[in-house]
Amino acid sequence: MTGPLGTLAAGGLASLMLIAALAYAFARVLDRPHRRALALAGLVSVAAAGLLLFDAGFRQALAANLQAVAVLALIVLPFAGYALFLRRIRRARAPGAAQTPAGLRLIEADDALHTEMRAALMAEDHATPGFRREAFSVAWKDEAGSVLGAVRCIILHDVAELKSLYVHPEARSRGIGRDLIEGALTECRARGARRAILDTFTWREVQPLYEELGFEVVRSVPYDREARLFMEKPL
Repeated sequence: MTGPLGTLAAGGLASLMLIAALAYAFARVLDRPHRRALALAGLVSVAAAGLLLFDAGFRQALAANLQAVAVLALIVLPFAGYALFLRRIRRARAPGAAQTPAGLRLIEADDALHTEMRAALMAEDHATPGFRREAFSVAWKDEAGSVLGAVRCIILHDVAELKSLYVHPEARSRGIGRDLIEGALTECRARGARRAILDTFTWREVQPLYEELGFEVVRSVPYDREARLFMEKPL
């Protein structure tokens, strides 16, 4: 071969590595994922090798390169293996070394598992002497019976927790949210609750409403530029 192909053929393994690197860089410029870019680099280098194998000079250079790599691997691998072995021993003996228990499993689609574990936990709670828990919702319905908003209440002993206040967008700015909270607090007070708690996020922009109804922020947890607010009020 002559010209650019001849130059590539003379480079042997180095030429293939250069071709693979260029193909990988090109794929990354096109915003391809890392794995796809690696796959493209491998395919291009294999195709280039298939083309250059017709050149005797490339075959000789490639054979010499592979022989040199094999010799280098025989020299380096024992030392690398020994270093890795020592590293693992040091990690295992290090104070407080983290070891993952064999039984741990990551479960992504965990809705069913969460429901099962929560039911078991709640059953144990209800079996505890003196345990008291009530749960109910206060809803707002229009004349047609459609629910425009609701809030859930959970009374645990003498503390009422308000959760998941929601009013449909088309029904907002009509005071429904305020009525729901006031109605929920009235019902919780009638059931013996002495304190009400709730949490919300600053991006929901309902903090002023809660403060108008007597809630105070007792703790704030930063979330980037926003925050999660924990609020409470006596009943």
